Amino acid sequence: MGAGGAGRVAALKLAAEGVRELCLINRTRTKAESLGREIGRHFPQVTVLLDYPDHAVDLVLNATALGLRAEDASPLDEQRLPLPRVGAVYDMIYRPAETPLLRRAKKPDVARPMVWGCCCIKAPGRSNSGPANRRPWP
Repeated sequence: MGAGGAGRVAALKLAAEGVRELCLINRTRTKAESLGREIGRHFPQVTVLLDYPDHAVDLVLNATALGLRAEDASPLDEQRLPLPRVGAVYDMIYRPAETPLLRRAKKPDVARPMVWGCCCIKAPGRSNSGPANRRPWP
């Protein structure tokens, strides 16, 4: 979720790592469409959907600002993608450590593996000894 700077980098990295499908959800559809076209140019083997999927997914990644404030709603519309259909949840927000999305993901009825922003993917050109930058960027 989110097609801005962090969402763009995350989506391109996932595509570079070989995901089969990406579902891009953004507040403004035109930004998601633009990112979808960029992914299609560099990674034509990746299927890009511009909406919530109607099937289970391996990962939900939040790259929006929703969750920065305690009163924020979860960025995930669980009417369209219930958390039990999600393999894991990653929130790029690292402060607060527990966002509304992560709080929901740890509830007993859902209990999904979670990661938050302290494990962020680095931007292209930045040094990183971890696996995030081991492949060239398009």
